[in-house]
Amino acid sequence: MSEDIKNVPGDELVTVTNITRSPIGYTLSSNNVRRIIAGGATVKVTADELRNLNLESGGNVLIKDYLRVNNRNLALEFGISEDLFDHEYNWGREKIDDVLLNGSMDEFLDALDFAPHRVIDMLVERAVELEAPDNNKLNALSKRTALNISSMIENKHAYDEEKEEEAPKARRTAENEPEKVARRAK
Repeated sequence: MSEDIKNVPGDELVTVTNITRSPIGYTLSSNNVRRIIAGGATVKVTADELRNLNLESGGNVLIKDYLRVNNRNLALEFGISEDLFDHEYNWGREKIDDVLLNGSMDEFLDALDFAPHRVIDMLVERAVELEAPDNNKLNALSKRTALNISSMIENKHAYDEEKEEEAPKARRTAENEPEKVARRAK
């Protein structure tokens, strides 16, 4: 780590972003705090609350893979490397799209090796939505996630084709039936 890392005061407000589409919730047993962060939402919490979350069971996984701590020094305190913080940790939808469509293969493979789980999930989602044209990237992503991305793209269009217009249904025995008597009372 570099020497310019500074300790973040416990009462300092830090912005945290839920990088998933689903709400994330946690309860801190140390101070009875319960927080639910909506998918994609950004909230401000104290540095001490994040430190307490880091100490809770599963808290470090939430911080590293599903929440984005927007304070470099605090993120480094939670074990997020400087290299990761400078690269994949802060990727949003625009950067993911750029890497899928225009980025080098080396940058893409680095993302598969080092990015948080949610960023890899977003790579899968966006590859299918954008129908990423690079088969090498799709194959690497398939290998990393054990999902067949090419099939997911094909299946995306399985029901897109217009249905053939069906001929109006008519009884096959209608020609052979005797004429029906019309009702007199209506």
